[in-house]
Amino acid sequence: MKAPLPDNEAQRLKALCKYKILDTASEQAFDDITRLAAQICGTPISLVSLIEAERQWFKSKVGLEATDTSRDISFCAHAILQPDILIVSDTLADKRFATNPLVTSAPQIRFYAGVPLLSSEGYALGTLCVIDYVPRKLSQEQVEGLRVLSRQVSAQFELRRNLVNLVRANETLQKSEERLRLLESVVVNANDAILITDAEPVDAPGPQIVYVNQAFTKMTGYSLEDVLGKTPRLLQGSKTDQDALDKIRVALKAWQPVRVELINYCKDGSEFWVELNITPVTDQKGWYTHWISVQRDITERKQIEKKILKALAKEKELGELKSRFVSMVSHEFRTPLTTILSSAELLEYYGHKSSEQEKLGFFHQIRTATQRMTQLLNDVLAINKAEAGKLEFKPNYLDLEEFCCALVEEMQINSRNKHIISFSSQGQCTDTYMDEKLLLHIFTNLLSNAIKYSPQGDTIYFELDCRNEDAIFQVTDKGIGISIEKQQRLFEPFHRGENVGNIPGTGLGLSIVKRLVESHKGSITVASQVGVGTTFTVRLPSKQQL
Repeated sequence: MKAPLPDNEAQRLKALCKYKILDTASEQAFDDITRLAAQICGTPISLVSLIEAERQWFKSKVGLEATDTSRDISFCAHAILQPDILIVSDTLADKRFATNPLVTSAPQIRFYAGVPLLSSEGYALGTLCVIDYVPRKLSQEQVEGLRVLSRQVSAQFELRRNLVNLVRANETLQKSEERLRLLESVVVNANDAILITDAEPVDAPGPQIVYVNQAFTKMTGYSLEDVLGKTPRLLQGSKTDQDALDKIRVALKAWQPVRVELINYCKDGSEFWVELNITPVTDQKGWYTHWISVQRDITERKQIEKKILKALAKEKELGELKSRFVSMVSHEFRTPLTTILSSAELLEYYGHKSSEQEKLGFFHQIRTATQRMTQLLNDVLAINKAEAGKLEFKPNYLDLEEFCCALVEEMQINSRNKHIISFSSQGQCTDTYMDEKLLLHIFTNLLSNAIKYSPQGDTIYFELDCRNEDAIFQVTDKGIGISIEKQQRLFEPFHRGENVGNIPGTGLGLSIVKRLVESHKGSITVASQVGVGTTFTVRLPSKQQL
């Protein structure tokens, strides 16, 4: 379906012509934005499209070879009629586009989202749009990201027009004093911050500032009197990108224009992101006399970019976590379920031939497999409670030395004396304030791991040291050890060492332990070397009532 013309079509086309942008070469400033739009929305195609009388022309494009199309089949011709973003989740389900040649044949568009690009007078010149070959939806963050980027495209249009006006005014300056006053008017009233310096020296201390406009003062807090005779380096600080400064220096030495994005600092010390365009100015004889710097505050755009990229990283992390969870659960449930099924079938078909001792063995296997699945479910529920902040913390007065001795005795029995657990204690540990149930979970897990990953007959060392209001526990083994790479993610759910082989485990235990330690306002660290052994150190406040 062909889009109707806007009510202000004549004025809109006139405004578009004023920008002198149609059929110009590609520019990095616009290409950066289209690439970012495609990255944020996860689409193969992104365009900056301008709507003329008979065609739509692409100032910038990602993922598309064509430079223009007929306006009659343009999606963007519909989008400029909207006050805000136009989203077509499935083109085949929208009667306006279902029979469009761009849908029924190459490039076979199935999804479109476009935000109108408004001029300073409010005319919709075109759109920033993203396109996909499959139906899809955008998140609220992606929609907001497109809106922000569309404002940046419009700002680039204005910046480009300002630069064109400045160049024209510079040419006018060379002809007459009257045109000089015109240039001054453009600079003074521009919405962008404008700073003019001498042409030299490029190296330290740098060219001196001879003029700044009111927009510069509004942006930075520096008045003309504050900066006159100083260099633009007063705007730089610890976070100003040195690579960007080097790029500026190289361009200035070659008397070339340059565009960079970097962090500058206001008079009050606050930082802001700025898009900086620097252009050389010559006199009538062609000698370089000044540099004109046009600066635009892009802090909002950078903040949105950071927020969206963080959200995308979090989404990716959650996807990986879900994948590991499904893999772990399918593996850890399959083994005990197989054991239960096989034992049940043996009892069913051969129970009448089996001795009571053999039957008890089958029942023991079923019970062990059931306990293993129950423990896995308990671990999953525990990590879920921890993530949701719903772990119950019920501290009480506790004799730590007595607690540790009882735990060691129990663990020694459970290990069937295949390992020796050596316990030692220092300091006064008889009057602490902790949650005994959570402590039992923490150190049962650490001691069980030490036993599980150590050779039979080895000694496990369990040490307690109470000092300076802290209780310090150490569990040390001489087992298989953990690589440096795996130590970085050891406390994340479902992560296990690459050298565990067939030793059973879910990768949940240490993640739960870390959260239990943190519920005590404590800390846990690990020191390990592959083939040598591992030491876990847990530090807990012993007398702080939480």
